[in-house]
Amino acid sequence: MESRTLAVAAMFQCADLIGELARHGRCDEEAYSSVIKSVFSNRANDVEEIYTNVNNLRYGAKVCVDIAKQQKANYQNLMIYVMGMIQLEKQMRSREDFMAKIDDGLALSSRQVELYGYEHDSVSGSLSNLYQATFSTLSHRVQIVGDANWLTQDRVASRIRALLFAGIRAAMLWRNLNGRRYQLLFQRGKINRQLEAWLDAAD
Repeated sequence: MESRTLAVAAMFQCADLIGELARHGRCDEEAYSSVIKSVFSNRANDVEEIYTNVNNLRYGAKVCVDIAKQQKANYQNLMIYVMGMIQLEKQMRSREDFMAKIDDGLALSSRQVELYGYEHDSVSGSLSNLYQATFSTLSHRVQIVGDANWLTQDRVASRIRALLFAGIRAAMLWRNLNGRRYQLLFQRGKINRQLEAWLDAAD
């Protein structure tokens, strides 16, 4: 399996978890933890290191396959979220001041991880605050569609921002592996076939 294709699965994993939180206020905790961990990895191009185990991206791979089979009613929202992650990562690269601010913020969040673990609300809250201090200041905004009763809850909003952060991390990996926007638009069939074959082989 190509690392670049797995990076696509990671972006869609983040996007689908965002959708679940926005609509239902909850999401798959194992899939959530797997992508949140990636935010703290400095291994730029090593998928196995960033996600601990590539099998942690099976959730995202299945999302991609389900979209291809038209089994995802909210697929348009997921595409918007993924494209937003890619756009924010692109804008981040033009801001020299961002990386130092992000590194400082992640150092603080890492201490929360050591105390409580990746799933704890203090970690998502710390990442959410860092997202607001950095990516929320950029011109592009990702509009989340969902139930206002959930979206207005601090815990849910913080987790969504943490997942956007993780999605941007996946977009950075994807770009470092020569990922390009046109591939998602015009080569989705090839990507989905690779992911479906990978899922079938792993079963």
